[in-house]
This record gives sequence, structure tokens and C-alpha cells, in this order.
Amino acid sequence: MFLRWVFRRATRRATTGGHWAWWIIVASTWLLQRDRNQRDRATISMPIKPGQQVLVTMKEDGEISL
Repeated sequence: MFLRWVFRRATRRATTGGHWAWWIIVASTWLLQRDRNQRDRATISMPIKPGQQVLVTMKEDGEISL
């Protein structure tokens, strides 16, 4: 929500003749939003207790095992 708000405000300021730095803010927030909204990430989330060890192995074919 916050990134969307910043993106909209910066776009409005950049397109109405504002300072060129607003375009950098527009591009930055767009990239952050795009990164956050990607659904095909290879992220694994699991709870780890204190003292617990986890071994992560990545094979040459890109397969990851825990």
C-alpha cells in the first residue's frame, strides 16, 4: 500500500513538470513493487527453533533440497 501511494504521488509530480529526481523515485518504487509481486520465487519459509540446524543443498540442475 505504501509503495503504491509513493508511486502514484511521484508519478503525478514527475508528469506535471516536477524535478527530474521524481522519475528516479517512480522507477525505484515500480521495481520494488514488481519484485514484491512476483509469484514464481523459489522461497521456502519454515520455522526454526533455537539450536536447530538446517542444511540447504543446491544441485547443478537448480534443484534445492533441505
